[in-house]
This record gives sequence, structure tokens and C-alpha cells, in this order.
Amino acid sequence: NLTARFGYAREAMDDWGFMSQQRAGAAIASGFLSRQIAPIEVPDGKGQRSFSIDEFPRPSITREKLATLKPAFRRDGKGSVTAANSSGVTDGAAALLVADADAARSAGIPLQAKLVDWAVVGVAPEIMGAGPVPAIAKLLQRTGLSVADIDYWEINEAFAVVNLHAEAQLGIPRDRTNLYGGGISIGHPPGATGIRMTITAMHHLADTRGRYAIISMCLGSGMGMATLIENL
Repeated sequence: NLTARFGYAREAMDDWGFMSQQRAGAAIASGFLSRQIAPIEVPDGKGQRSFSIDEFPRPSITREKLATLKPAFRRDGKGSVTAANSSGVTDGAAALLVADADAARSAGIPLQAKLVDWAVVGVAPEIMGAGPVPAIAKLLQRTGLSVADIDYWEINEAFAVVNLHAEAQLGIPRDRTNLYGGGISIGHPPGATGIRMTITAMHHLADTRGRYAIISMCLGSGMGMATLIENL
């Protein structure tokens, strides 16, 4: 529905999907993503193996291969959403500790980021992928910040068109967004993705000494959410 209403092309969506795979591959190779994973032993045939690297990314896939995939949802030959430019529904769990700063200090817990503010909005359910745009706009207005003030963005790749829409409507720079892959490449475990993106943003700010990051996502039934964190 977003592609039909706003005219986003499949080629642009596939370009984003390919970029996501490449970025995830680089983040795995550099060890960035491994910092987020607590290795666990999982059954493997008759034995066990250590699960420490995401299985879903396909960094070796070619751009040409993405162009051959059949569209989903529409059957009239006009579809543009495919498995290559959509998130994969994967398994996963994630956790963050949110606490009062003074309480954390008294307990000896090192502070990593401050939860500054957040915004929740609603859009028409049939264009639920548009949710991050008004959520981010509301959050920026509430905090008096601009897009240029934000050092890093994590916008969930539920579909590549969600990210293209945020770029087009808000001017969010691609070179500061989802630099380590996203839902299309890493996967989208519902309920864990928001925390995973927040951890990614926290680690990016710590590594680059940036100040602000915004994490945003669309939700089924027409919601959009955005959260602002500050590096500590």
C-alpha cells in the first residue's frame, strides 16, 4: 500500500535490501554484532554446538539474484514487495535493564545510555509502515531537536519501503541509519527487535562518541513508535 500510494520503486527497495545484507556481513566480520549475542549451547543432531552468530544474514547474495524473486501479496504482476526487501520473522530474545540513574550508581551498575523521551502515534492501518514518520516528527518536536542533531538512527526494516519513506519524508540520512544491518538481514523476532535496535544504537554511540540516537518502528494495526537515547 505504501509503494502504491507514494510510488516507491522495487529497484530502490531491492537496493536497500542488498545494502542491509552487506552491512550485516561487515558487522559480523568486524565482531560488532557478536557483542550483542550471549552464546548458548543448542542441540545439533546428536550433540551440541555453540550458537554465537546469527544464521539469517545472507551477505554473499547478489543484487542480480534479488531481482529474480517473485513479489508477495499482489498477484496482478504489479507487486514490488519480496522476501529480499522484507524482514524475516526469526527467533530471538533480548533484554535491557532500565533503571533510575542514582539507583544504578548505588548498585555499581555502569551507565551506558539515558532514555530521554519517546513518542507513540497512530496512522491508517492500511499504511502501517508509515508509522515511524509521524512518530519521529512528534519526538523531534517534543525535544526541540532536528534530524541533523541525531547522530545515529535505527529504523526497523519491517519492509524496505518503511525506510525509504522515512528518508523521503524526513530527510533521514542513509549513512547514519542501520549501519549494521536490520530486519531484512539480521531478522525480525517480534518483541525483541526494538531492544536489539536500541542495543545497536547504544554500542554505536559508545564507539563513535556520538550523543543522540533515535530508534523507531512501525507496528501492525497502524502504530508508530520512536525513542530518543543519549550516550553516557
